[in-house]
Amino acid sequence: MVQGAGLAAIIVYPMNALANDPQRRINDLPEATGVADLVNVRKYDRGTRQPERERMRTEPPHRLLTDHMMSRS
Repeated sequence: MVQGAGLAAIIVYPMNALANDPQRRINDLPEATGVADLVNVRKYDRGTRQPERERMRTEPPHRLLTDHMMSRS
């Protein structure tokens, strides 16, 4: 993770299932350009376990994918 970097974008989908394919495609670009270790993309949904949720709070990803239900919590 880049020092001092934090959350740069929140991408909200109408349904959790709709975030799965874009997550793969969003991860492909940094990998293809050789900066995968500099760009952190994570998904926050009902399946995200508490330890990972807490980690996201202390070490926010650069891009966060979620659904509209999670954006209310």
